[in-house]
Amino acid sequence: SVYHWAEVNVKMRVMGLGKAKDVQRLNEQMATELGAELLGEAIIFFIAAATIYVEYQRSAMKEQVKEEEKTQKVRRLEYRIQELDIVTDQQEARIRELSRIVLDIQSKLCDVKSSDAPWFRQKK
Repeated sequence: SVYHWAEVNVKMRVMGLGKAKDVQRLNEQMATELGAELLGEAIIFFIAAATIYVEYQRSAMKEQVKEEEKTQKVRRLEYRIQELDIVTDQQEARIRELSRIVLDIQSKLCDVKSSDAPWFRQKK
């Protein structure tokens, strides 16, 4: 098999023995054991890869939910700030109106004091 040939060549090079010239063929029992071993390792590899992928996806989803919650919180805060800005503008307008009314009343009182109205007498 190609796998057996490649394995023997790699082992020979790793051990510093050079390239294998003649790789013996495996008998049926050894080929079956090697195939079963490869199949087992492939299954374990794919299960591990699938587990890592699923865990990565779960982690990414969790992070996406956190990010969405942060975005919603920022939107709620921005909306609340806009509401407060509107309320502040309304209160400022009301304060200006009340100030105008107070000034109007004060000017009328000053006019009344300066006139000789018989009904208005200052106490001495």
